[in-house]
Amino acid sequence: MLPILFAACLVQVAASHGEALAADDECQDDGSESCNMNMLQVRSNSLERAWEDESDDLGELLGSELEHDASAQSGTAFKEKFLSCHVEHGQSMFFTANGLSNSHLKKSFAELVRGAFPDKIQKDGGLRVKTLALWDSCFLKEAVWNKDWQCTYKTAVDFENPENYNYSRLSATTDASLFRAVELNGTSFGDLFSTSWKPGSDCEAPGMKLEPYWCEDFGGALQSFKKEHQIDFQVEPISLIDRFASPFLKRAIAELSFRKNISEVPDAKAFLHTLKQEVDALPVGSDAMYEEILADVDIIALDGGNPDLHKFALSKVSPGFAKALKKRILAGKTVFIGRSAGAMIGADDMITYEPNPNLGSYLFGDSETASGMHLIGDCSIRPHWSSKWKPGVVLYTMLTRSKERIIPVRNGEAVSCSRGLCKRLQLSSGASDEIEVGEIGSYVLAAKATCEDESNYGLWDWCSESRHLDLGFIKLPGKCLNLYRSCFRTLATSYCEYLTNHTFANRNKRARTALLEQCLQNGRA
Repeated sequence: MLPILFAACLVQVAASHGEALAADDECQDDGSESCNMNMLQVRSNSLERAWEDESDDLGELLGSELEHDASAQSGTAFKEKFLSCHVEHGQSMFFTANGLSNSHLKKSFAELVRGAFPDKIQKDGGLRVKTLALWDSCFLKEAVWNKDWQCTYKTAVDFENPENYNYSRLSATTDASLFRAVELNGTSFGDLFSTSWKPGSDCEAPGMKLEPYWCEDFGGALQSFKKEHQIDFQVEPISLIDRFASPFLKRAIAELSFRKNISEVPDAKAFLHTLKQEVDALPVGSDAMYEEILADVDIIALDGGNPDLHKFALSKVSPGFAKALKKRILAGKTVFIGRSAGAMIGADDMITYEPNPNLGSYLFGDSETASGMHLIGDCSIRPHWSSKWKPGVVLYTMLTRSKERIIPVRNGEAVSCSRGLCKRLQLSSGASDEIEVGEIGSYVLAAKATCEDESNYGLWDWCSESRHLDLGFIKLPGKCLNLYRSCFRTLATSYCEYLTNHTFANRNKRARTALLEQCLQNGRA
């Protein structure tokens, strides 16, 4: 069994597929089914040998981790596992999947905040901290801008519901009319708001152009701490895109996010020309300006949503903000907390397939990477963990040969870092986070079989070879990142069908149906 956070050990497995290239070449000429099956067997055998060769190294790597495994006190639903993620002694950070969603996480975060600011604790035990809630990841949610928005997911929520942080509660400077029919810089844009909202509506309305669900800002989650933990979070919401990007750039981001083909934009050539000018004019503001904004900030809270929007805000619009923020976090002056997308951008790399690749292609180009802020060394966070993410983790390691550790964080869990140590606050119950060795070969074969086609022929091998280059944190050039995410999406959504129709092709139909349902059920865990 292989814990996910040591997915770096998959490197040698990915490398081993090279010895089967000859079989690939032969089958391209032959084309027969028997040849293809032989080729799959060659690959499986080479993968098994690679794992046998690496078993000693794997055990050595796991040993230093598992000896620090610590369980919570008897009777609790959590256990604590210490992680080998490099952090400075003064750093205090908290990475969550779905926020501070239970009393254990709230208590743990309260203790972390108190430990970070002992000199600010008052005689009566109270503590007041200034907090910035960064909501760039929510910028494209229709619930933020459309007064007619309403939907039901577990509970009914509408535009004015306290759970929905709309443009008024978020102190947005952008006018909501920007997302209606509007003309900007000579380009005419259509209305992006859905007109189908009504009580009981599905939160993913058919044909909607902006992003679904509502913005669950940290401002709401932190309000309860004053009564429960005597911590008064003075929360100020801020979006760097909202505050500093131009109206055209804001609207262009929305167009890029929902369209499959940019040629559909009215006067696409003029649109792309203006977009390039806008992007080339970035960044906005000076380092001194952002240092002043952050001068007395105790807590920085990054909301969930679209991780690429957090990345665009921090690396393109306002890199000076990111620079000043990281400096304060490393010095122990500001505590970091991130939810979902916010947790991913705070860590090493963003392991996801969900954002529209247009955002990266047109806002970053070939300089796009999956890199976050690297606040916990070479550790990456994969929130909302379930078994459906396993193929993507294997695939990512194949293409990057990175040495990073990918930490699975299920809903209701967190990673907490302080005093130079990080630990996973892990639910004691639930499905296993581990990848069995036998699964690895199947994922690799599925990736090759389902993701390589005439449109990207040769790109796969080029991307795999580019990982040998000393690119620092730039592990995947932009076109390789798009290939990875496209393939990841295919694996996450159709891997079970591949598994039952290929790996178990010799089973009867009833058995394949049962295996398919079991695989899909694991993915929904």
